[in-house]
Amino acid sequence: MQRELDAITEKEDRQRLRDGLEETKAEGQRELLCNIKFMCELFKLKMIMETVMHNCIVKLLKNGDDGSLEVLCTLLFTIGKDLEEDSQEAEPRMDQHYKQIVVIIKKKRTSPRIRYMLCDAMDLRELNLEKNKDN
Repeated sequence: MQRELDAITEKEDRQRLRDGLEETKAEGQRELLCNIKFMCELFKLKMIMETVMHNCIVKLLKNGDDGSLEVLCTLLFTIGKDLEEDSQEAEPRMDQHYKQIVVIIKKKRTSPRIRYMLCDAMDLRELNLEKNKDN
């Protein structure tokens, strides 16, 4: 679709294709978000292994775009606590993921909305860790 956009010279046609491209991207983002939510629910039911979810986190962090980071936050809000408690190896892996999140926040290459979501995920983790220490 991008090649078609580059080849078209008419202003109205370019705008129509550009709108179609944006719509397609938004639809793909919604599908990705739904798929991750579904995977999180399967993980809660122990139907998906922890390593699969960690691999998802790694790929989302590696992509680093706003859409991927939004999906990452959804994953962390949904199962972050469960991932930390699942095994002894999980906490160091989660530490590594959160270190990458700190770097992303500090670079400020994402939209403010995504940075706040990442900060909220970090705050939620700290709150969960404090609760675990108290118990």
